[in-house]
Amino acid sequence: MGTKNLGQVQAIWIGTTPPTNTSMIWWDLNVTLHKYYKTATSTWETFVLNSGTAPLSRSGDSIILVFNTDQFEIVAGALKIKDDVLLSVLPTIAISDIAGLTDALDNKVTVVTGKSLISDEEIIRLSTVIKYTHPTNHTPSIISQDISNRFVTDAQIDTWNGKQAALGYTPYDSSNPDGYLTAEDVAAINTSGFSLKLKNGSDLLDSCASRLVGLVEGADYPTGWTLSAQSGFPKNLLVVHNLGKRSHSITISTTEGSNQRVLFGNAAYAGIMFPDNNSFVIENIATISLSITATILMI
Repeated sequence: MGTKNLGQVQAIWIGTTPPTNTSMIWWDLNVTLHKYYKTATSTWETFVLNSGTAPLSRSGDSIILVFNTDQFEIVAGALKIKDDVLLSVLPTIAISDIAGLTDALDNKVTVVTGKSLISDEEIIRLSTVIKYTHPTNHTPSIISQDISNRFVTDAQIDTWNGKQAALGYTPYDSSNPDGYLTAEDVAAINTSGFSLKLKNGSDLLDSCASRLVGLVEGADYPTGWTLSAQSGFPKNLLVVHNLGKRSHSITISTTEGSNQRVLFGNAAYAGIMFPDNNSFVIENIATISLSITATILMI
């Protein structure tokens, strides 16, 4: 009997929706997996391979996986372990079975607690470090100085050693001030200097009266003083005051341009006379034609 080629017969349903004929196998294009119709649940399920044998076995360098419904299943192309199956079901694999692992472990360094690893670069750097030895002595140039700590030179020490020893002194005793200057004494000294500014005159050889013309009290001579030519002795200057003191010294000076000249001897005066404690006489006061100043220290 002859045969007839009927062409390709569609034995499975291919598509994105399940076939109406539940007796067919469905190639689900949504997940690209074969599915069958499970009448117990009225759902389309993916195929699960079942075996009652051990799930894993080894053949040479290959590991053969045998599926068991209680242990493993393939879902959407991925292996899923079911029911908490542990790795105890896997065959024992030695370290030597993994290519390169033994060499990698041999190159590792055992880490010790409290110690750390350093790089090759750090080891090279440390090999160049010189151990520090603290010197016995230090040069002065590296020592910092401050106001409480200074160096001195031999020359400075010689200068200090060459100083005269302290002469000593007796502290001032306010209860027994004899021989000491009191504050009142200092104030009195500071206020005991007076000056008389006398003008130049035309008849100085005969009288000092021309020096007194136009003088202003308080400006040219102290307030309360009187100046006049001594009666009977016209070349003598009579000064009356109320200080109750005698004159200690008198200096006669004049000004020549920008220079001040102090006069001495007969060019200044012939002498000083004290009629009493409130007056004195400058005898034969300077007869030069320039204006003069008489500076008087009263004690």
